[in-house]
This record gives sequence, structure tokens and C-alpha cells, in this order.
Amino acid sequence: MNAETIAGKTALVLAVERGHADVMKFLMNYGASISEGLPVIVDGDTQFVSGATPNPNLNEADWLIDPSDVQLNIEPGLTGIKIVEGTWLGTPIEVKKRIKCEKTKNFVEELHRWSNLNHPHVVKLFGVCYAGEPFFVYERAVNGSLRKYCGNPENKPKLWDKLYEAALGLQYLHDRNIVHGVLCCESVVVAANGVAKLRNFGGDADDNAYYCYLEDSKAVPCSADWTAPEVLSRFPLSFESDVFAFGMCIVEAFKDINPWGYISGGSAAIIEAIRAGKLPAKPDEMS
Repeated sequence: MNAETIAGKTALVLAVERGHADVMKFLMNYGASISEGLPVIVDGDTQFVSGATPNPNLNEADWLIDPSDVQLNIEPGLTGIKIVEGTWLGTPIEVKKRIKCEKTKNFVEELHRWSNLNHPHVVKLFGVCYAGEPFFVYERAVNGSLRKYCGNPENKPKLWDKLYEAALGLQYLHDRNIVHGVLCCESVVVAANGVAKLRNFGGDADDNAYYCYLEDSKAVPCSADWTAPEVLSRFPLSFESDVFAFGMCIVEAFKDINPWGYISGGSAAIIEAIRAGKLPAKPDEMS
């Protein structure tokens, strides 16, 4: 099972590289682990992760999805982490796909963490897929982001209810020692049944949650409009910074623009205002 080629690759590694889902599932049912076969690109070099935080109830093979069952709408030339839409056996999905990514976090640890979650206000993970770079397959909320949903005047009266549902999802993550890390209204989505759910948790930087560059050219994973002052001062993302970001989500949802969208000068001006202890103006619609 663990025999290696001259190049030091196990059978599972070769199956991962070639996208053979059936072979991967067979090997994993006989004791192989995703963690020994998952390619992760770090500083330009392909490595294989190990030491994932275990979920004792996780059978990794049960989470594998055959790439031939997934159809994605991917634009050419994308880089980094990208949320894209598609279908899986006819079911509307989104995937978090790393495309030509130079640095990735531990994919296996994220699988173990996400597979433990089951809550009506957190998007449901369907599985993982290997087609080139690995990616997560999860439910798509067909009503889009909270901001898009409440852009419809008919849905505006439901805003407080949707924010409350999102808060329940955030509390659920915190109760399980998970920091969301990149909260904004794009991270709150509304499912077909009208229920608000959280996505994009775990502190990843994607197309909706980018990096803030400080004056010494160091970056922190955040988006300036939603960033707590302590994060700008190099303190790690935390439950408290999530609560701050959620407050900015409330402002954003009622304003229908980014919390600091009325300030000129871009991220630098926003960071200066946050560090000075200022808060965005309260929307007139809030009561």
C-alpha cells in the first residue's frame, strides 16, 4: 500500500496526480489517507501535506467526488483562490478552487474541519474533487449574497431576520472553535428556501476577501472595510474580530455599499480611520 516509486510517490499520490477517483477511493478504503497523497504548492514547489487535524468520524473516501460528475464555469486566466459555480449530477454547486496558486493552506485540515459541520445556517459540504488542483464542492445558495438578495425591495423587510440567521451560523462556528476570518455580506448567502447561510469561513483570501497591505508592505488576510483595529496591528484573527466584522456586515447590508464606501482614498484611508477609532456612519434605515 505504501510502496513508493523511484521518484518517492505512493500509489495514492499517482492516483491524485492523474485524477483517478475510483482508484483513490479503492486505496483509501484499504487504509490510505488523503493526507499522504494531496499535492500542495508551497513557494512554487509541489509538496504533500501531512499532520491534518483529525476528525475521528471521517472516512475520507466517502467525501471523494468523481471529476466527471462535476461541470464548472471557470474563466480562463484566473489565479489564486476562486469561488466558481457549477453543477454536480445536476445539483447547483459552488466550488472553492485554487487555480495556479503559489501558497495554499492545509487542504486536509480544512476537510476534517468542514466535514464536522452540520448547521442550517452554514453552507453544506458535499465533498472534495481532484482535477488538477484539489477543490471543495458545496451547496450553492441560488439567491446569491445577502447584499444581492436585499437589493430586491421585496426582500428588504427580511433583512434583520437574515442577519439573525447569519449570527446563528457564526455562533455555531465559534462554538466549534472556528474563526470565520473574512466576514462580509458576500460571505452571507441566501438559499432557495430563503435561509441565510455562511460560506468562505476559515480565513481564506478569495475574490471577495482580499489582503490589506500595511505601511510596511506586509499583508494581513482581510478586507479593509470589515477589519478590526487589532488585526491591523498584527493581532491574529479571532472571535472578537469576527464580531467586529459582523457589525460592519450590518452596516453594509443597510447601506447597500461597503461600510466605508463613502470615504475617498481607498484602503489606506479606511485603515487610517479604523486605527483612529472611528466607525462608519449609522445608516438612516437602521432602527
